[in-house]
Amino acid sequence: MAGSGLIKTENFLPVLENGWKPVLSTAFPLTLTFPFGELIVFTMVFPYANPSTQVMKTGLYGILASGLILSLTIAIDIAVLGVQASNQVFPLLTTIDKVNIANIIVRMDIISIATLILGGFFKITLFFYGAVLGIADVFRIRKPLYIIVPLSLIVLSASMQIAGNLPRHLEIGLKYVPYYLHLPFQVGIPLLMLLVAVIQKRFHIH
Repeated sequence: MAGSGLIKTENFLPVLENGWKPVLSTAFPLTLTFPFGELIVFTMVFPYANPSTQVMKTGLYGILASGLILSLTIAIDIAVLGVQASNQVFPLLTTIDKVNIANIIVRMDIISIATLILGGFFKITLFFYGAVLGIADVFRIRKPLYIIVPLSLIVLSASMQIAGNLPRHLEIGLKYVPYYLHLPFQVGIPLLMLLVAVIQKRFHIH
Protein backbone atom coordinates (compact mmCIF):
# COMPACT_ATOMS: atom_id res chain seq x y z
CA MET A 1 0.00 0.00 0.00
CA ALA A 2 2.78 2.41 0.91
CA GLY A 3 4.65 1.55 -2.29
CA SER A 4 1.66 2.47 -4.43
CA GLY A 5 1.88 6.13 -3.39
CA LEU A 6 -1.76 6.26 -2.32
CA ILE A 7 -1.20 7.07 1.33
CA LYS A 8 -1.25 10.81 2.05
CA THR A 9 -0.64 11.75 5.68
CA GLU A 10 -2.17 15.19 5.12
CA ASN A 11 -5.55 13.48 4.93
CA PHE A 12 -5.40 13.08 8.72
CA LEU A 13 -5.58 16.86 9.14
CA PRO A 14 -7.16 18.73 10.78
CA VAL A 15 -7.23 16.62 13.92
CA LEU A 16 -10.33 17.15 16.10
CA GLU A 17 -11.52 20.00 13.89
CA ASN A 18 -14.89 20.07 15.66
CA GLY A 19 -13.62 19.01 19.07
CA TRP A 20 -14.30 15.82 21.01
CA LYS A 21 -18.10 15.89 20.72
CA PRO A 22 -18.35 14.15 17.30
CA VAL A 23 -15.84 11.52 18.45
CA LEU A 24 -17.72 10.76 21.66
CA SER A 25 -21.12 10.76 19.95
CA THR A 26 -19.81 8.18 17.47
CA ALA A 27 -18.14 6.08 20.16
CA PHE A 28 -21.42 5.84 22.07
CA PRO A 29 -23.33 3.84 21.22
CA LEU A 30 -22.14 2.83 17.73
CA THR A 31 -18.52 1.87 18.43
CA LEU A 32 -19.37 0.57 21.89
CA THR A 33 -21.97 -1.84 20.55
CA PHE A 34 -20.40 -2.62 17.17
CA PRO A 35 -18.11 -4.42 17.04
CA PHE A 36 -16.94 -4.63 20.66
CA GLY A 37 -20.36 -5.07 22.26
CA GLU A 38 -20.93 -8.14 20.13
CA LEU A 39 -18.15 -9.89 22.06
CA ILE A 40 -20.82 -10.70 24.66
CA VAL A 41 -21.66 -13.74 22.51
CA PHE A 42 -18.37 -15.31 23.60
CA THR A 43 -19.78 -15.71 27.11
CA MET A 44 -21.89 -18.51 25.65
CA VAL A 45 -18.82 -20.53 24.73
CA PHE A 46 -16.54 -19.62 27.66
CA PRO A 47 -17.79 -22.57 29.76
CA TYR A 48 -16.56 -24.93 27.03
CA ALA A 49 -13.08 -23.39 26.83
CA ASN A 50 -10.15 -25.58 27.87
CA PRO A 51 -8.41 -24.56 29.99
CA SER A 52 -11.04 -22.17 31.35
CA THR A 53 -8.44 -20.27 33.39
CA GLN A 54 -6.98 -18.77 30.19
CA VAL A 55 -10.29 -17.36 28.94
CA MET A 56 -9.91 -13.86 30.39
CA LYS A 57 -6.27 -13.50 29.32
CA THR A 58 -6.90 -14.80 25.80
CA GLY A 59 -10.01 -12.68 25.44
CA LEU A 60 -8.20 -9.49 26.42
CA TYR A 61 -5.41 -10.25 23.97
CA GLY A 62 -7.99 -10.83 21.25
CA ILE A 63 -9.78 -7.55 21.98
CA LEU A 64 -6.47 -5.67 21.99
CA ALA A 65 -5.33 -7.25 18.72
CA SER A 66 -8.65 -6.67 16.95
CA GLY A 67 -8.76 -3.07 18.19
CA LEU A 68 -5.28 -2.39 16.83
CA ILE A 69 -6.08 -4.02 13.48
CA LEU A 70 -9.33 -2.05 13.14
CA SER A 71 -7.56 1.19 14.06
CA LEU A 72 -4.80 0.55 11.50
CA THR A 73 -7.34 -0.34 8.81
CA ILE A 74 -9.38 2.81 9.43
CA ALA A 75 -6.21 4.92 9.47
CA ILE A 76 -5.20 3.52 6.07
CA ASP A 77 -8.70 4.18 4.69
CA ILE A 78 -8.53 7.81 5.83
CA ALA A 79 -4.97 8.25 4.52
CA VAL A 80 -6.00 6.99 1.09
CA LEU A 81 -9.57 8.26 0.68
CA GLY A 82 -9.53 11.34 2.88
CA VAL A 83 -12.99 12.79 3.56
CA GLN A 84 -14.53 10.30 1.14
CA ALA A 85 -13.87 7.50 3.63
CA SER A 86 -16.86 8.64 5.72
CA ASN A 87 -19.17 8.40 2.70
CA GLN A 88 -18.23 4.86 1.68
CA VAL A 89 -20.25 1.83 2.72
CA PHE A 90 -17.14 -0.37 2.45
CA PRO A 91 -14.17 2.01 2.58
CA LEU A 92 -11.64 -0.83 2.77
CA LEU A 93 -12.93 -2.24 -0.52
CA THR A 94 -12.60 1.17 -2.17
CA THR A 95 -9.11 1.62 -0.73
CA ILE A 96 -7.77 -1.73 -1.91
CA ASP A 97 -9.37 -1.26 -5.32
CA LYS A 98 -7.12 1.79 -5.85
CA VAL A 99 -3.90 -0.19 -5.40
CA ASN A 100 -1.83 -0.35 -8.58
CA ILE A 101 1.86 -1.11 -8.22
CA ALA A 102 3.69 -1.01 -11.59
CA ASN A 103 0.55 -2.37 -13.27
CA ILE A 104 1.45 -5.74 -11.76
CA ILE A 105 -0.21 -5.77 -8.36
CA VAL A 106 -3.76 -4.74 -9.19
CA ARG A 107 -7.32 -5.90 -8.58
CA MET A 108 -6.64 -6.73 -4.95
CA ASP A 109 -10.27 -6.08 -4.04
CA ILE A 110 -10.78 -9.85 -4.03
CA ILE A 111 -8.84 -9.88 -0.73
CA SER A 112 -11.30 -7.44 0.84
CA ILE A 113 -14.32 -9.32 -0.49
CA ALA A 114 -12.96 -12.67 0.72
CA THR A 115 -12.28 -11.17 4.15
CA LEU A 116 -15.83 -9.82 4.39
CA ILE A 117 -17.35 -13.14 3.34
CA LEU A 118 -15.20 -15.25 5.67
CA GLY A 119 -15.63 -12.83 8.55
CA GLY A 120 -19.39 -12.72 8.03
CA PHE A 121 -19.57 -16.52 7.88
CA PHE A 122 -17.75 -17.03 11.18
CA LYS A 123 -19.65 -14.18 12.82
CA ILE A 124 -23.06 -15.54 11.83
CA THR A 125 -21.99 -19.07 12.84
CA LEU A 126 -20.92 -17.90 16.29
CA PHE A 127 -24.08 -15.86 16.81
CA PHE A 128 -26.23 -18.76 15.70
CA TYR A 129 -24.39 -21.17 17.98
CA GLY A 130 -24.82 -18.80 20.91
CA ALA A 131 -28.54 -18.47 20.17
CA VAL A 132 -28.97 -22.25 20.09
CA LEU A 133 -27.18 -22.65 23.42
CA GLY A 134 -29.16 -19.83 24.98
CA ILE A 135 -32.56 -21.13 23.85
CA ALA A 136 -31.68 -24.64 24.96
CA ASP A 137 -30.68 -23.36 28.39
CA VAL A 138 -33.74 -21.13 28.90
CA PHE A 139 -36.26 -23.77 27.85
CA ARG A 140 -34.37 -26.70 29.39
CA ILE A 141 -33.98 -28.48 26.07
CA ARG A 142 -31.59 -31.39 26.53
CA LYS A 143 -30.78 -31.81 22.85
CA PRO A 144 -30.00 -28.42 21.23
CA LEU A 145 -29.90 -30.13 17.82
CA TYR A 146 -33.70 -29.97 17.77
CA ILE A 147 -33.53 -26.17 17.70
CA ILE A 148 -31.22 -25.80 14.70
CA VAL A 149 -33.73 -26.27 11.87
CA PRO A 150 -36.55 -24.08 13.31
CA LEU A 151 -34.09 -21.35 14.26
CA SER A 152 -32.47 -21.49 10.82
CA LEU A 153 -35.85 -20.93 9.17
CA ILE A 154 -36.58 -18.00 11.49
CA VAL A 155 -33.20 -16.39 10.76
CA LEU A 156 -33.62 -16.92 7.00
CA SER A 157 -37.11 -15.42 7.01
CA ALA A 158 -36.10 -12.47 9.18
CA SER A 159 -33.05 -11.72 7.01
CA MET A 160 -35.32 -11.30 3.97
CA GLN A 161 -38.02 -9.29 5.75
CA ILE A 162 -36.01 -6.92 7.95
CA ALA A 163 -34.96 -4.58 5.11
CA GLY A 164 -35.83 -4.40 1.45
CA ASN A 165 -32.73 -2.53 0.30
CA LEU A 166 -29.31 -1.34 1.46
CA PRO A 167 -30.33 2.22 2.49
CA ARG A 168 -33.14 0.83 4.62
CA HIS A 169 -30.77 -1.76 6.09
CA LEU A 170 -28.27 0.96 7.06
CA GLU A 171 -31.02 3.13 8.51
CA ILE A 172 -32.29 0.32 10.73
CA GLY A 173 -28.79 -0.79 11.68
CA LEU A 174 -27.54 2.68 12.62
CA LYS A 175 -30.66 4.43 13.88
CA TYR A 176 -32.70 1.81 15.72
CA VAL A 177 -30.69 -1.35 16.41
CA PRO A 178 -27.94 0.22 18.59
CA TYR A 179 -30.46 1.79 20.99
CA TYR A 180 -33.27 -0.74 21.08
CA LEU A 181 -31.36 -4.03 20.69
CA HIS A 182 -27.61 -3.63 21.18
CA LEU A 183 -27.60 -1.55 24.36
CA PRO A 184 -30.18 -3.69 26.22
CA PHE A 185 -28.74 -7.05 25.15
CA GLN A 186 -25.04 -6.18 25.13
CA VAL A 187 -24.87 -3.81 28.11
CA GLY A 188 -28.10 -3.68 30.12
CA ILE A 189 -28.92 -7.37 30.61
CA PRO A 190 -25.27 -8.49 31.11
CA LEU A 191 -24.74 -5.80 33.78
CA LEU A 192 -28.00 -6.82 35.47
CA MET A 193 -26.94 -10.46 35.47
CA LEU A 194 -23.52 -9.49 36.85
CA LEU A 195 -25.22 -7.54 39.64
CA VAL A 196 -27.44 -10.51 40.48
CA ALA A 197 -24.41 -12.84 40.52
CA VAL A 198 -22.50 -10.48 42.83
CA ILE A 199 -25.46 -10.25 45.22
CA GLN A 200 -25.89 -14.03 45.23
CA LYS A 201 -22.22 -14.54 46.00
CA ARG A 202 -22.15 -11.79 48.63
CA PHE A 203 -25.17 -13.07 50.56
CA HIS A 204 -24.66 -16.77 49.72
CA ILE A 205 -27.97 -17.04 47.90
CA HIS A 206 -28.47 -20.22 45.87
